[in-house]
Amino acid sequence: MPNIKLTLQYDGTRYLGWTRPAADGYAKTISYRISSVLQKMTGEDITLFAGAKTAPGVHALCQTVNFHTESPFSDTYFLSKLNEYLPKDIHILSSEIVSDRFRSDLNAVSRTYLYRICTAPVQNIFTRAYTANIPEIISESEVAAIRKAADSLVGVHDFRSLSGVKKKKGTVKEIFDISVSHSKETENDSFSLLTIKICANDFLYLMPEHIIEFLIKKGVDKEVRCNPAGLLLHSITYPDSCSVPSAGSKQV
Repeated sequence: MPNIKLTLQYDGTRYLGWTRPAADGYAKTISYRISSVLQKMTGEDITLFAGAKTAPGVHALCQTVNFHTESPFSDTYFLSKLNEYLPKDIHILSSEIVSDRFRSDLNAVSRTYLYRICTAPVQNIFTRAYTANIPEIISESEVAAIRKAADSLVGVHDFRSLSGVKKKKGTVKEIFDISVSHSKETENDSFSLLTIKICANDFLYLMPEHIIEFLIKKGVDKEVRCNPAGLLLHSITYPDSCSVPSAGSKQV
């Protein structure tokens, strides 16, 4: 049974995240949109495995998904038809047949989220859909405090308190790196753009959002809610061996 790997991106603004329980708005999720198209294409109940489960409103620059199917369609056919029938705010970048054992969720070795904050009182119309806003100048000393707080989170820790989960097991994760950059939004602009990039082996539900709020609180000494408009699943990495095609996979 061919195992199809999809690389995709989406604007999460009008969705309730990657997935939700059936009784809690599943029809308004990214996974529902994709699986619905696949079901119509193949006549099968498709199970999608995702490298990261983004929360409501969060975008993805590079999400990875895989599914098994008994259909005879080629990977290029899936690429073409999915982009034809999916909403314009969900776009499949690539499709390929991979090893039968590949799982987008289990084989990922790192996930990276990116958060962008603009300090302008009125945001740029061309960037505001993907940028959070704190309408006040952030000083270099505040940025230094954010970096210091970020350094304290790097390594292996129990992140239950910085997440939206209530379970007591499986909450230990490893953050590989948190980078904080601070620059002007444009060359002739007095307002700044703060970018926080978090790379970890995995994230608990709402962990990126809670980390962002923790860092901003440490920096500007103010409670600021993480705006999903500024949060982006930037990338997911896998071992090279995960890209080996399945022997005997049939393509049409």
